[in-house]
Amino acid sequence: MQNSDKFSRLRHNNCLSLRNIYYAVFSAITGIIAGWVLNIFRNDMLFAIGLTLLTSSIIWMIFLGEKIGSIENEISEIENKFMIN
Repeated sequence: MQNSDKFSRLRHNNCLSLRNIYYAVFSAITGIIAGWVLNIFRNDMLFAIGLTLLTSSIIWMIFLGEKIGSIENEISEIENKFMIN
């Protein structure tokens, strides 16, 4: 029982969880759309800003997804402590 808790904790804190991959794919798609829209203007500075927003959004989504996953894991551990069998 204790080993399964350790594995579930590792799975919840894993940076490459399915939710984080969804966040990264969503931010990549929005970044591509934003880059396509900015490419219409043919301005290199706008394209560079769009690329910066794309990479920062992917990094922040992975970071926030990892933090949210660890908070959800802590909440489930607290719920399991107070659960009456």
